[in-house]
Amino acid sequence: MRTLALGLMSGTSMDGIDTAIIDVNTHALIAGQTIAYPPQLATQLTEVMHGARFDMRFYAQLNKEVGRAFATAAAEVLATVSEPLFVLGSHGQTLCHQPTGPIPYTWQIGCPFTIYEQLKVPVVYDFRSHNLAQGGQGAPLAPLYHQRVFAPEKNYAVVNIGGITNISVCKENCPVIGYDIGPGNCLSDAWIATKYAVKYDKNGQLAATGQVVPQLLDALLQDKFFHQAYPKSIGKEYFSLQWLLNHTECQYLLHQDVQASIIALTAQLIATEIKKHLLPANSVFICGGGVKNKTLLANISQLLPDYNVAPTDARGISSDYLEAMMIAWLAWCRITNKKHHVASVLGGNDEQLLGIICQ
Repeated sequence: MRTLALGLMSGTSMDGIDTAIIDVNTHALIAGQTIAYPPQLATQLTEVMHGARFDMRFYAQLNKEVGRAFATAAAEVLATVSEPLFVLGSHGQTLCHQPTGPIPYTWQIGCPFTIYEQLKVPVVYDFRSHNLAQGGQGAPLAPLYHQRVFAPEKNYAVVNIGGITNISVCKENCPVIGYDIGPGNCLSDAWIATKYAVKYDKNGQLAATGQVVPQLLDALLQDKFFHQAYPKSIGKEYFSLQWLLNHTECQYLLHQDVQASIIALTAQLIATEIKKHLLPANSVFICGGGVKNKTLLANISQLLPDYNVAPTDARGISSDYLEAMMIAWLAWCRITNKKHHVASVLGGNDEQLLGIICQ
């Protein structure tokens, strides 16, 4: 008998709500869909991310509306299966994340009680705050799942390229290592939205027409975050359009050359971290929205010619729904009181229960 769990995830790119139903016993993906945010809600979230809205009533209503959108997305994917659902996990929509400084914080919205009242299934939410309160990073969560779903693979890395890029390194007889590397799609999306009024660089076509500017790439690579020790995590709001524009040379370059340099930055950061942890001939699996950027994948492969670089789909694991699958699994772990060894990934106290149960 299968035990089904449903995961709801919207990453920092905010390109839609990923839904995944898995059998927690086999990690098989039973059903997966991506549901776009209603246009008005997407606009409101973008305004918040750009610092254009500061009203408490607005935030309270937004929390409710995101919960409704998540509940609707869950109901749609649930309609495709006939078996009962054991638990639902909701990551929510991250608005901001800063785990360092005098007052560390992380904020994911999407009212879990709204989801519960519509579906009447236990909902697990807020997977990050407790770890952050213990001095941990609260992110990335993905490495905790990668070591499970990719077993019995040995000596490999999983690179999740969303708005922010994170890495999981799994080596034989070693605890899993995971941390945020730096910008994934966030800079590329912000630049192209400003210069071309489109949401993203489809297939990396614009970047492919440009030339990498070595001086700009070198300047971008100097950011202090790239040189911090792990565990570490960062929010999309750090690697903002303003962060890019602080490098004034962008004003005098062709738009496509800046785009090519941004893509080169992400590829270089990934290649550098892979070489720190893995020997040539090891496997590097790529997932997240960045998989669809052909120029980015070509750059990564070019920088790692001696590694086996491929989307996670080549391993039979959906690159589109892997994060939502993770949230489903984390929810099942929480409701069955299974603790996680988090010290090498998140920091903070080891052996933690992650998430709060709403039922």
